[in-house]
Amino acid sequence: MRSQIFCAIGLIVATGCSDLPHHSKITSAPQVNSPDVPSVYVDGEVIVPGRYAWTNGMTLQDAVSAAGGFTDFAPRRLRVNHNGVSTLYRLGPGRTFTNNPPVQAGDSIHSPRSIF
Repeated sequence: MRSQIFCAIGLIVATGCSDLPHHSKITSAPQVNSPDVPSVYVDGEVIVPGRYAWTNGMTLQDAVSAAGGFTDFAPRRLRVNHNGVSTLYRLGPGRTFTNNPPVQAGDSIHSPRSIF
């Protein structure tokens, strides 16, 4: 399929791009809509923010991966809220996890937008 790309005021819009290479497609786990399913909530600078099914042994990396990974604006820190207690985790170079703790059902994970 032929693609067209338009650039206006620093915004690039592509039309007719169904032939994108496989690695450029957004992949994430299915989101959870039922309150009865144990889940974690991932938001902020991730590709597909939302609620994702929690599984026993799920780690912070697993939760971020379920949300499609980080955006280009993600900082090198994450905040995890568990039962009203907030913990800040710092990421290593390339936004890799230096400590990959388990997450619990009901946890909220937030990746704030980086200003740099």
